[in-house]
Amino acid sequence: MEKDPKTESYDSKPVKSVSDHDSKPNYKVDPHYEKPKLNIPKPEEAFPAAVEGTVICKSPSGYVPIEGAVVRITCLQEDDEGYVTTPVSCQTGPTDAKGYFFKTLPSSNKAKNLWENCKAFLEQSPLEECGVPSNVNRGIDGYKLSSNHILQEKHLKLYSVGPFFYTAEPKPAVKKAPAAGGGY
Repeated sequence: MEKDPKTESYDSKPVKSVSDHDSKPNYKVDPHYEKPKLNIPKPEEAFPAAVEGTVICKSPSGYVPIEGAVVRITCLQEDDEGYVTTPVSCQTGPTDAKGYFFKTLPSSNKAKNLWENCKAFLEQSPLEECGVPSNVNRGIDGYKLSSNHILQEKHLKLYSVGPFFYTAEPKPAVKKAPAAGGGY
């Protein structure tokens, strides 16, 4: 007699049993073993800070990145007792061919940096034809570092500023003399 597949019981199949010694590995624990210490960074305020941005020439023909421009970053610091100390100021290196700069901010063991009190300013343009600083994005008054991105993989707090602009030398307006007999 043939078995009907609809009524066949699956319980009739043999089940392989697994003993405890087959399922658990047998490891011996070294009593002198110490767990490795993880290098977990402290909260974000412990990260060093950096500033990035671009410097551009705004000319009648358009916008062109300035290679070799320099930006100054000035920060207030606080001593251990909470008093503001002498500001710390540094310059970025020259911008690259795309007008981009990146600067890691200096830190001190004796003073805590107050990154929210840092400002970035236009400092120098290598171009004579585009050497007048513009206050667009506060390039003259100072762009206050406010929002940042935490780059976990680089252990860095990154602030972005600008873009900053230089323009051509302003030309004085020339007043034309009124035509003869055609006064006001």
